[in-house]
Amino acid sequence: MARASSPANAGAAAADDRAPGYDAFISYSQRGDKAVARALRTVIQTIGKPWWKVRSLNVFLDATSLSAAPSLWQGIEEKLDRSRYLILLASREAAESKWVDKEVSHFIATKGIDQLLIALTDGDLAWNDEARDFGPSEALPLPPCLRGRFAEEPLWVDLRAFRADPSSATGKNQAFLHAALDLAATIRGVEKADLYSEEVRRQRRSLRLAYGVAVVVAALGVGAGIAAWFAVRNEERATAEAERAVRNFEIAKGTVDDVVFDIAQGLREIEGMRIENVHTILTRVEEAVSRLSDAAADDTDIMRSRGAMLGEFGDTYLAAGDRTRAMESYSQALAIARDLAATDPGNTLWQDDIWVDLSKIGDIELERENLDAARKAFEEALATVSRLRAIDPEKTSWWRGEALMHGRIGRVRFATNDFAGTLEAEEQSLGLHRALSATDPENTLWQRDIATVLEVIAAAKEETGDLPGATAALTESVGIGRKLHEDDPGNALRWRDVALRLLRLGDLDVKLGHTAAALAAWQESVDIARHLTSIDPENAVWLHDLSVGLDRVAGVRLTTGNARAAVDGYQESLDILRKLAALDPQDPDLQQEVAGALGRVGDARLALGDLAGALAAYEEQAALTAGLLERWPGDTDLQDILLVAWIKAGDARSQTGDSARALSAYEEALKAAHALLKVAPDHILWRNNAAEALERIGGLKRDTDEAGAVAAYEEALVLRRSLAATEPDQPERHRAIVANLEQLGYLKARSGDGNGAVAAMEEMVAAGRDLVRLLPDSEEEAIQLAGNLDRLANLKMAMNDPPGALAAWREKLDLVRALFVARPDDAARRRNLAGAWADVAWGGLFTGDLADSEAASREAIALEPGETAFLVKLAHVLMLTGRIEAADAIYLGQRGTMLGDRRWEEVVLDDFHALRSKNVDHPHMAEIERIFASPDPVPAEPAAAE
Repeated sequence: MARASSPANAGAAAADDRAPGYDAFISYSQRGDKAVARALRTVIQTIGKPWWKVRSLNVFLDATSLSAAPSLWQGIEEKLDRSRYLILLASREAAESKWVDKEVSHFIATKGIDQLLIALTDGDLAWNDEARDFGPSEALPLPPCLRGRFAEEPLWVDLRAFRADPSSATGKNQAFLHAALDLAATIRGVEKADLYSEEVRRQRRSLRLAYGVAVVVAALGVGAGIAAWFAVRNEERATAEAERAVRNFEIAKGTVDDVVFDIAQGLREIEGMRIENVHTILTRVEEAVSRLSDAAADDTDIMRSRGAMLGEFGDTYLAAGDRTRAMESYSQALAIARDLAATDPGNTLWQDDIWVDLSKIGDIELERENLDAARKAFEEALATVSRLRAIDPEKTSWWRGEALMHGRIGRVRFATNDFAGTLEAEEQSLGLHRALSATDPENTLWQRDIATVLEVIAAAKEETGDLPGATAALTESVGIGRKLHEDDPGNALRWRDVALRLLRLGDLDVKLGHTAAALAAWQESVDIARHLTSIDPENAVWLHDLSVGLDRVAGVRLTTGNARAAVDGYQESLDILRKLAALDPQDPDLQQEVAGALGRVGDARLALGDLAGALAAYEEQAALTAGLLERWPGDTDLQDILLVAWIKAGDARSQTGDSARALSAYEEALKAAHALLKVAPDHILWRNNAAEALERIGGLKRDTDEAGAVAAYEEALVLRRSLAATEPDQPERHRAIVANLEQLGYLKARSGDGNGAVAAMEEMVAAGRDLVRLLPDSEEEAIQLAGNLDRLANLKMAMNDPPGALAAWREKLDLVRALFVARPDDAARRRNLAGAWADVAWGGLFTGDLADSEAASREAIALEPGETAFLVKLAHVLMLTGRIEAADAIYLGQRGTMLGDRRWEEVVLDDFHALRSKNVDHPHMAEIERIFASPDPVPAEPAAAE
């Protein structure tokens, strides 16, 4: 299974304590107001801003579309809860946006309608004093949650002129500036005129203060450190300079956290930025903060701020995919936390930082599969947070942290295949999570924690073979997900959780043989994914979920015989994957998924009887995969897909009678197989697929290139033998050897290589014996082995090895006798047993075992007393043992009868010829030949033969 997602929220509770508040939150529709929103935020934050401050107001603006990433809603809720005001950019698009409506609804439910400010960017707002509302409602550019909610006209400003020309939305534009001043003055609780005057005076005041603080902000604190140093060194200016230095230094300290947080978070929100650019920016910030830290080496607040900064940097690097630099940042943050804790071991805040940093380090090590390092990090984190919880057992962040760390240790154990250990750790985690959730059953985060742990428990139980237990755990997880969705139906992340768990639940149902239940689970997952994609048809994650679900459902349809529905499902899944791959052509995983989907479409079309459609799908799959291999030549997964695609294309070509192109396809498959086996010669699947390609090549060459066919079968046989040696208890490995040797033996016999044919048949029989040993209750395997022993015996007779032939017939007799004993009333088995006795009787004539031959003949006749064919073998042994009269009674008594479509005399004379060819002769044979040469009576088929 795929490894459980890295639980990055391990330190969420601790991080929240350090998260900044916001003066305002801007809610807007990204379809039309992104540029205006950004401009408004910039101006509001800089109005009246002292030069040494980062901003005068802290305004949150989300740069990410919730339609594209609904999983961000929980974070948005947190930002709304930490914001004093909400600025709504009112427009027709905002009125139609469910996410804007959700943001506004959540805000006024917690903060009240009086904290709402409006900036109109599109449409019209007209206040109706009598109705005490805006109207008319049909064209109102406000979200539905605001209709009828105002007691009086709220503050709103007009920004419609700037939507068409957002480049003019700057502080230099007086109209835009005054609109922003209206909002900023309300937020700050000051008069607009006063705020405007402060903005006008800002530059002059900045110049007057430059001596004291310019360097401080430029270097984030270095100037303050230097000023403090000079204050100590300069006795005559001590008082004035010291006061200024302390004041400026405190300003820097108060500003640095906001700067770091905004930069780190901002970089995480920018899509497409090169990691080196991210590194350059963060390095510059770190250098500046380090200078501030150096200026106050003993200031623990600065040290902890630097640790928090490094933690933020680690999160930013991790979001950008740079795990190496993320690890460096987390490790430095941990070192700072350890240093702080060493100075005051009883400081729980610093101990809290230690376990959070350790958990992040452990997550990276787990992703890197450095399992021992991950285990050590998680175990130390667990020990630390457990000590903290012992101090305050009711502190929920530590309670949850202890539960999370048990879960992390469980995931490390899962990765090492220690599934019993996984269950032990995860059950501990689950117990803690359940107890925590019981204190606040409405806490959705804690409920989701339980559901996540149950998923891991289900996976571990599945690995241990406890499928019912796995199903029960996952069913509970699905139930929690449903409840979370019911409580918050607009939360797409919760709904998607249910869809993904239903996919896994269906997988378990299939393993349990519950096909109908699996189909129901997968179909529900598809329905959820369809609903989500109807909300946001361009959401790549949801589209991919839909594709996976459709693929699962189509698979069930195919196995249950509904090929038409399977084709439709696989085709829709393929169409989605094509769309996603076109959006991101550099993603090898998506391209590979398209190739795999083409193969499944081909399989379904083949089952439907659409041979042309299947062939087209297989050949497109092969062509696409070959092209991908030119871009990613070392990708063995693509090589594997290519190999199978060419085999299936070759099979389809063979069915159309196009042997030449079929052979070409199989040879391409063989090239791919050879390339794979160079990388991993012992890979079981690749060895098997290579053998499949070779045997198909041999089959096509059998009638046109006998030597090439033999070479192909022999190369395949080497692979088949190695597979049987690797998996000696797998029946299919021995069946494959039997099938190969059957063809190889035939080719060698046809080419006159009798010894080679015998060797092939003997090995084929040996493989058959292995199958009977592995499957002692399989009558089918026993019947096939008996047939192959008969063929081997006949071949040995042709190669002048009567003893070998007799040994094979006797082994065949044992098998056939056991089959008859199992079903003594089966007429066909009775006749087969009689025939096996007759074969032993025939072989004994050539080896001189005449007594055994006679006994065998009489056994055959006793089983089938009316069968004339068995009498001829008895006549031969009677003659060879000197009982001529008894022999003649049979030879001459059956004269004129028919054995099938042959006359009795013909059968007897052919037997004499065969006996003489092996130097078995008797004088009476010539007498019988003389008699049979005379005119015959009219052939009559004896009644017994009927």
